[in-house]
Amino acid sequence: MKSYNAGLVQRANKIGIVTEAAFMDACQEVLEAPTLVDLGSIFSAHLGTVRLFGGDAVALFTEVHTFRKGELQCARL
Repeated sequence: MKSYNAGLVQRANKIGIVTEAAFMDACQEVLEAPTLVDLGSIFSAHLGTVRLFGGDAVALFTEVHTFRKGELQCARL
């Protein structure tokens, strides 16, 4: 069984999608993206799938992307 970021699990549980593997995998991939990867490409690749889970899922996925993007920008400084 794949392990997921604890904060992600908590947030996904609050909106009722913690059991949706496709959503959780998409978010975890963003969180684990290497420093030099284009996060926009990962985001775009999964957005269609994430949309199937509704607006709350899209909002959380966007938040995860924004968080990771900020982390990577700080790492590059």
